[in-house]
Amino acid sequence: MAQTRYNASLRNAPVGTLADDGPRDIITLIADDPSTAQVSTITVSTATNSATYTVDVQGETISYTADSSTSGTEIGAGLAAAIRANGVAGAGLNVTVATNVVTLTSLYAGASFTVSTSDAKLTVATGTAADQADPLSFGALAIYDSANPRYGKAFKTANLAARTRTITAGGTEEDSLPVTGVILLGGKAYWFATTTGSSATLTSIGEAIRDAINAVMPASTVVATADTGVVTLTSEVVGVPFEVTCYVAGASTLTITVGGDSYVHGDDAAQVAAGIVLRGYRHEVSASGTANVGGSETADIVRRGRIHVATAEQVAPGKPVYVDLATGASFRASAASGYIELPAYRFRWHDAPSASVGVLDLT
Repeated sequence: MAQTRYNASLRNAPVGTLADDGPRDIITLIADDPSTAQVSTITVSTATNSATYTVDVQGETISYTADSSTSGTEIGAGLAAAIRANGVAGAGLNVTVATNVVTLTSLYAGASFTVSTSDAKLTVATGTAADQADPLSFGALAIYDSANPRYGKAFKTANLAARTRTITAGGTEEDSLPVTGVILLGGKAYWFATTTGSSATLTSIGEAIRDAINAVMPASTVVATADTGVVTLTSEVVGVPFEVTCYVAGASTLTITVGGDSYVHGDDAAQVAAGIVLRGYRHEVSASGTANVGGSETADIVRRGRIHVATAEQVAPGKPVYVDLATGASFRASAASGYIELPAYRFRWHDAPSASVGVLDLT
């Protein structure tokens, strides 16, 4: 029996295609970025006894005739009921009413509907237009949606977050006490140290900690600000996580606490990265020539396996993997502005068929 080997790519191929027949794990996600549902309103501007109110919803003429002692609330409720009762007008809509305003919300993000009127007693407006999701490029890194893991978005700045942590000086201030701490970022430890000084206040202690942190942190890492004893540390690059500890020695009434460690979607790129978008025969190339999975369509995502991706430089096994924050579709093997490093335990270079194409090994 022949033995299949997976230690080499089969051939040079377009980005987004698998590099060999080795083990792989492929999931499906629906491209939903930004995918906004349309919201329109019908407002009863004038309440007229015994008058007929008419509005057009999804091509259907909807009417309601007021009674002899009417109100805007009654007319709104009547129009809402009439829309719901019409199988075409109410299809795919959530119809609600509050006093004299009927609100129509699409049940499907990205799907638009029509609503209009020539009735001067009614006012129609669309507060939120339908917005179909952006496409996902073949070979791009995708992330899980924050609200539903069945949906996916492009790996880009707008869909990630900057991590924040706080150091708070509390209790009663004390003079001349050493304060030390460490920030862990990218596998490196950055130590900082200061003292509470003489005639210390909680505000001055926070400012001293802030200055000590900013003095040791390199550019594009973490920046600290201070406000009345609370020091806020913020990652200067979205998706790049860090951790911080801070202590005060010999204190009896002064306290130093670290906080703000609740989960924030996208402040750690490794946590939300789903995988690489697989090039599929189900998706056609758009008129612009861009190869992608269309918005609101189902995308195949490679979580494990070897796949071709576009590279901005020659890559090689053993080098780190960086991805751009603009599109998530360009990779490189050295640090550069606008790129962040992906964790080596998940993303490694396997091969480099050319200077513009590399083979990522996802584990």
